[in-house]
Amino acid sequence: MTVLGGDPRRYRILDTLREFAVDHLDESRAAALQAAHLRWVRAMSAEVDAGLRGPDTLAWTRRLDAEMPNIHAALARCRHADPAAYTQIVGGIFWYWYRRGHVDEGLRMLRPALTVADDPGIPVVDRLRALCGALVIAYLAGDLDVLRDSMGRLDATLSSAPLDMTSRDDRLAHADAAVTLGFFQGGAGAVESGIALARGALSVATSDGLPQVAAEARMALGAACFRAGDHDAADDELALAVELGCECGYDWLVASALWIHANNDIARGRVHGPAQEKLTEMIAACERIDDLTSWMVAVYTLAYVEFVRGEHEAAACLLGVAEHHGAVTGYRPERMDIIDLASYGHEMTEGIDAQVLGEGMATGRALERAAVAELIRERVAAVGRNPAIG
Repeated sequence: MTVLGGDPRRYRILDTLREFAVDHLDESRAAALQAAHLRWVRAMSAEVDAGLRGPDTLAWTRRLDAEMPNIHAALARCRHADPAAYTQIVGGIFWYWYRRGHVDEGLRMLRPALTVADDPGIPVVDRLRALCGALVIAYLAGDLDVLRDSMGRLDATLSSAPLDMTSRDDRLAHADAAVTLGFFQGGAGAVESGIALARGALSVATSDGLPQVAAEARMALGAACFRAGDHDAADDELALAVELGCECGYDWLVASALWIHANNDIARGRVHGPAQEKLTEMIAACERIDDLTSWMVAVYTLAYVEFVRGEHEAAACLLGVAEHHGAVTGYRPERMDIIDLASYGHEMTEGIDAQVLGEGMATGRALERAAVAELIRERVAAVGRNPAIG
C-alpha cells in the first residue's frame, strides 16, 4: 500500500491485493463498509454544488478529479438498490461533468434521474437538481431529445413540487430550477415565460442573499432579451450579471454572461473591439477555474469574430484549436448551441477558402494552450492597432 500526501490523505493499493481482500472480506463487514462509503460520497456531493458556484471552484474541480473513482463506485452500487441516493449524488455533481466536458459520462449518469422524476419516495429537492443536471448536460451535448424531455419534466416537477417555501433549502432548489428552466425557455424563444421564471428566481435570490442565483437570473434575463432582439436591455442585464458574478467569485457565470454579451455585440455589428474584449475576459475567467468547455466556446466564437472582420487565416486557426480539443473531450461547441454557434460554424466553413481553411485548421490543431493564448493576444492587439480592419 502506498500513502499519498494531500488533504485528505489518500491510499493506493495494487488491484490484485484489492481483489484478494474483497474476496476474503466477511459479507456483513463488506456491507457495512459499502454503506459507510455511500454515506461519505453523499455527504461530499451535497457540498459540491455550492463549491462549484463560487470562489472555490478550482479546488473543488480538482478534488472531484481525484474522487471520481469513489463516486463511480458509489453510483454503480446504488443505481438500482437506492434510487434516492443515486439521484442526490448526480444532482449534486453534474456541474463537474459540464465544466470538464465529460458529455457522454454526464448524460449516461443522469439518464436514470429522468425515470424517477415523479417518484414521491425521492426528495423533490434532489429530483429538481438532477433534472437541472440532465437539462444542462443535454444542452452541452446537443442532444435535443433529452433536452426537450428534461425541460418538460423539470417544468412539470417545478409546477407541482410539494416544496416547503418556508425552508431556505427548498427556496434555493426552487430558485435554481426556475432560473435553469427560464434560461432555456428564453433561449428557445419562449421569452415571456423565461423572463417570468428568471424574475421569480431573482426575487428569491435577493430576499435570501443568494448572489450566485441572482447573477444567474440576470444572465437568464439578458439571454431572453438578446433572443427577443432587445439588445439594449440585454446589454444592461448581462453587464449586471458579470458584475454580480465577479463580486461573489463565480467565474463560470462571469464567462457565460460575457459570452452571451459578446454574441449581443456580434448581432449589433460591434466586432472591432467590444466583442473581442469580452471574449478575452471570458477566456481569462475560464483559465482561472480550468473550465475547458467554456474556453472552447470562447475560442470558437472568437474565430467567428475574426471571420466577420475578414481575418480568415486567424479564424481557421482558431477553428482548428476548437476541433482539436473537441476530439480529445468529445465536446463540440457548435453542437451545444444550434442557434448561434452552429450558424457561425456554417458561415465559416462555407465562407473561407478551402485551402485557407484546411491549412489554418491544421496549424490550430497543433497549438498548445500557451500558444493559443499568445495568438489571441496578438489578434486583440491587432484590433486595437487598426479598428477599421474588415
